[in-house]
Amino acid sequence: MNASSCLEAGREFFAAGNYDRAAEVFTGIIAQEPRNAQAQFALGQVYLAQKSYGIAEQRFLQALESDALQAGAVHREMGGLYRTLEDHDQALGHYEACIAAGCASPDILEYLGNVYRERGRLGPAADAFARALEALPGDDLFLRNKLLNDLEICRGKTLLESKPIALGVTLTSRCNLKCVMCTAVKDSWELPWAAQQEVLSMLPYLEHIYWKGGEVQLYPDFEVLFDAAARHPRICQEISTNGLLLDSAWIRRLVCNKVELSLSIDGFTQGVYENIRKGGSFQTLMRNIQELNRCRQEAGGASGFHMNFNFVLMSENCRELERIVAFAVDNGFTHIKISAVIAPSADSGLPLLPPEFLRRLPSLKQDILQEARRHGIYVFMAVPDCGPARAVPNAVPSGPSGPALSRPADARLCYLPWQHLSIGDRGRVLPYECFCPHAVGDIASETLQQIWNNGAMQSYRSRIASGDYGGWCSGKCTDGTLARHCLGIHRLRCD
Repeated sequence: MNASSCLEAGREFFAAGNYDRAAEVFTGIIAQEPRNAQAQFALGQVYLAQKSYGIAEQRFLQALESDALQAGAVHREMGGLYRTLEDHDQALGHYEACIAAGCASPDILEYLGNVYRERGRLGPAADAFARALEALPGDDLFLRNKLLNDLEICRGKTLLESKPIALGVTLTSRCNLKCVMCTAVKDSWELPWAAQQEVLSMLPYLEHIYWKGGEVQLYPDFEVLFDAAARHPRICQEISTNGLLLDSAWIRRLVCNKVELSLSIDGFTQGVYENIRKGGSFQTLMRNIQELNRCRQEAGGASGFHMNFNFVLMSENCRELERIVAFAVDNGFTHIKISAVIAPSADSGLPLLPPEFLRRLPSLKQDILQEARRHGIYVFMAVPDCGPARAVPNAVPSGPSGPALSRPADARLCYLPWQHLSIGDRGRVLPYECFCPHAVGDIASETLQQIWNNGAMQSYRSRIASGDYGGWCSGKCTDGTLARHCLGIHRLRCD
């Protein structure tokens, strides 16, 4: 069999996932023809698929040395290799070389745009996004809207042609629990039918939708909304729930879809949990978590299902904080979100955190972050070192996995008003409910499409684009407490 036939056979093995057999074929060709660039390149692809990154790099470089005509393809693969390793300097160089060799693709151009933008190079970022738009097939509504959105961010547009790429939707104020720290509205409210239909119309353009309550499972049409979103494979559905109303049918539905299930868990023993989440059953919660993990194992984990939990730090559970990573590891959680009751209301009866706990909080936070890294668990820590009682001198603001990274001078502070709308309690709309302090509209008087480009939203965009966010944006967003990706910045990890 000649080298050409062997190459074809090796590629068939590779396409079928038989990497060992493919490597054997390509190695045999190289033994006969050491400067066979196609075999070197194909062998590099095999090692890359096997995550043997160092050997893959060597093979790609040998292919490049043997045949410069392969430069575009080689640089594309090496860019992907370094992108996987999150070495964005190396990936950037190889992708730029790939484009120079005439091998640009929308995916590579989009990646370059994101890297340039994060480094404050808004002009080159806009050029990359514009070129990606030109190269994109016209029938891909999702990617076309996403790239147009990226382009409008870089150009500081305030009146947008693009539609939101993410929505937060409060479905109902009803809940099956009476949690001690809850400040939700006491009157009954549910998402109106007209707003529900508008949310459905936006699904083809979304990459993320966040369903929240109250308790989402008490909203009569939640199943209809969930199934409609699940028919769009690019959407990640995040669901905030106490998890106590899950049944076997819902559990199977969740684990078989692209879902980030956010469970509310503020204690790791029955006494602490049930003292905070009044009316809840710790035994039911743990039984449902076990069933979620069992069904996830049966499904094979290919759907994109993940579990995280939200922990609200207060005096009643502050001693539980030391056990938080161990609980996550034992129960299959990949993310932890920790926030705090910063200012208990007068009628809540919640005391401030104990002074002795506050003194050790900064070191405890670092211990939690280090332990989480060892187990591959991501931690979002929105807890200032001062806690809710007093300031701690020389505290260093921390992001989800350590000190927050600084922002390049020419980069936007935040992208959320260009990307996101959030329907909150009683239909009040914000760019993002957790951080943005000023409401931009109400679904009782405006449609979401009207709110998206109304004066208030344009004010958010113009202030951020011009750097005039002092006294307007949340202090958490401006002082480095929150990590960059929390503010709508595209995460560069390949996940």
